[in-house]
Amino acid sequence: MRNKSRRAQLQKVMRVVNPQETTSAYAFDMCMTVPMRTMPFSKTLGVLRIVRVSKEKYLKFNMLMCRCVD
Repeated sequence: MRNKSRRAQLQKVMRVVNPQETTSAYAFDMCMTVPMRTMPFSKTLGVLRIVRVSKEKYLKFNMLMCRCVD
């Protein structure tokens, strides 16, 4: 009896969503059209040197990482 009421509540709440109209679809499209995509790392990188340089030279860590990957 209890499962039936729960199922009825879920059916009232559920609705059809077009995946092309969601914000995550827009974010995915924007991510795929950028000139330099984020790169998934397959191994661990030692970034200690980059962190030191970024602190000493007052440069952004992300900028240095992009330069290293380039």
